Amino acid sequence: MIGATMSMKKNAGKKNKKSKTQNNFCIVAEYVKGGSLRSYLLKNRDKKLPMKIVFQFALEIARGLSYLHSKKIIHRDVKPENILLDNQKRIKLADFGESIFEPLELFFTSGEMGTRGYMAPEIVSRKPYGHKCDVYSFGICLWEIYCCDMAYTYDLENIPSDIYKLQEMRPNIPVNCRTSLARLIQRCWDTDPRKRPEMKDVVVELEIMKSEEWQILSKDHNDGYGCFGFFNHAKEG
Repeated sequence: MIGATMSMKKNAGKKNKKSKTQNNFCIVAEYVKGGSLRSYLLKNRDKKLPMKIVFQFALEIARGLSYLHSKKIIHRDVKPENILLDNQKRIKLADFGESIFEPLELFFTSGEMGTRGYMAPEIVSRKPYGHKCDVYSFGICLWEIYCCDMAYTYDLENIPSDIYKLQEMRPNIPVNCRTSLARLIQRCWDTDPRKRPEMKDVVVELEIMKSEEWQILSKDHNDGYGCFGFFNHAKEG
């Protein structure tokens, strides 16, 4: 069971326990009170998030995914609905229903796996894929945390697969987004999985950005609030 391999890593959720009651098996999981990251972002949509919170959430998600990848686990459905907050607003990765152990070589999938909008292009195109599909999903989530908004406001599930693949959709990054953060987002959602960073390296980059946060705040009297002008994302790969 994948949940049982995660031990007590704080951003990957506590270890699930399995018990047997007569002839029925039950899985006991950690109860997380704070709801989903999606709900939290929607609740704060009008006022946006301070950069302190942006970096906190991004780092905790990145650490959780880095830990999973170190255990050769691919989540395959990383999105705000599957990221929970405890009562102290600490991040917990959840919903491992699509998760698998990564094989030694890239492999094919027989169908779309995950959620449109967060699904890596190689999965949509039914090409071989590995743990870098989670990095793509993280890139979309990072955009949503920074902008405190949904990347796509329309239903991608009803778009035919061929059209979805051709469009290679990405949300637009705000022009006032810190250059290093914007570049990290773009690298994470690069069409070519080989160009995406490892999550352990994402953790290091985010930690550096967080340590330099005081420089941002000294230039931004709004304390990181507000994402107004946008520029169009240039397709990569």
